[in-house]
Amino acid sequence: MTHCTYQTAIALKEAGMSQPTPKAWQLVWAYEDLCVVSMVYQDGEIDLIRPMMRDIRFTQDQFIRLATLAPDLEYIAALLPPGFILEMWDGRHSCKIETDETTIRTMADSFTEAAALVYLSLKQNAPTSDFSKMGDAEQE
Repeated sequence: MTHCTYQTAIALKEAGMSQPTPKAWQLVWAYEDLCVVSMVYQDGEIDLIRPMMRDIRFTQDQFIRLATLAPDLEYIAALLPPGFILEMWDGRHSCKIETDETTIRTMADSFTEAAALVYLSLKQNAPTSDFSKMGDAEQE
């Protein structure tokens, strides 16, 4: 999968990862369905395309409450400190980063998931100030 799972996306949002202003063709999770933002209107309404289901329209407030960015590897990598390594480890996708205190290695079914898990580990173990400027990456 090129984007985070629903559960990981929710954890990232709850951990404070920024949710960029929606743009056309951005992937988001809504109602546990991976959706595509098809249109963002001048009045702030947002249309989503859901696979195999009726398309839905959100107001900006509804979107903020009910939709969650489905970040891809590029988005998450921009938020990680320099020096992280993506590699296959023991037959699984892995992301590893060494800090002054420890080495963090996560393993998952995709590099995106592994990198997201490193982000969450760093966020959980770091002082808030270390992440105050993170989350400004642009999702294409």
